Amino acid sequence: MRKTRKLTIAVLGCATLFCSGYYLSGNGYLNRYGEQRMMLDVTPPPFGSAEQQRDEKIFLKTRNYTGSARWKQAINDAKATQAELIQSFSCATGHQLDPKNMPNFVKLFTKIDEDAERLTRQSKKEFKIPRPYIAYGGASCARPSGYDYPSGHAMEGWTVARLLVEFFPERRAAIFTRARSFAESRVICGVHSVSAVEVDEHYSERLFERLKKLKTFQNDLSITQSEMEKLKEWSDKNGKCEKFPAEYVKPFSIRTSFSYSYPAHVVR
Repeated sequence: MRKTRKLTIAVLGCATLFCSGYYLSGNGYLNRYGEQRMMLDVTPPPFGSAEQQRDEKIFLKTRNYTGSARWKQAINDAKATQAELIQSFSCATGHQLDPKNMPNFVKLFTKIDEDAERLTRQSKKEFKIPRPYIAYGGASCARPSGYDYPSGHAMEGWTVARLLVEFFPERRAAIFTRARSFAESRVICGVHSVSAVEVDEHYSERLFERLKKLKTFQNDLSITQSEMEKLKEWSDKNGKCEKFPAEYVKPFSIRTSFSYSYPAHVVR
């Protein structure tokens, strides 16, 4: 009888905590559902609102990029592996970002990405906003399933960017420019609305604010610091980095409810 009672209590405990989603499995820093829930403080624009109409107008306008060089870059960004995503920030950081030489960084990023993915996945399930190519009709460079708001790809790009800024704070503007271009590739592709990628800058900021309060995260940053200091500077022999800003001019304006900073040479 006593064993049966203990088993019942254990099952009920699972139902109210683990099975209900209060605790999330995984290897991230924030495994408690409550930790994730507290950051879902920005909601998608209501249908018919000025922001939603802006999303639609920008989606239709950016269909003009179909087949262009920017469209092809958006496809490359969509297909980028974790290693390729990290490497794509080499110009922005001014260093050769080869994941093979950055095992601690890769481990740290992967761990944070667990939290970022859970945050966006939970938001998508709650909001259930259809992707723009479904909602408005038009060309897209891919036809992924799932929902629009927020963008998982954009969040991943911002996660890499904010982590890199911890080691290269003097390159913040350039790193954030690359993060935005990566996020905007989702808009160019037609798989996410502007609001769905813009909110990730805010989401990622909130995520890192929480992480920085954790001793385990700070310890992992310290361990990774010496590794990052050994990275070689980027050699821009073909002028690729100089061409970067001109190739990633924003095709649309950003909403004013969030704070952004751009390097002076980037045209908006």
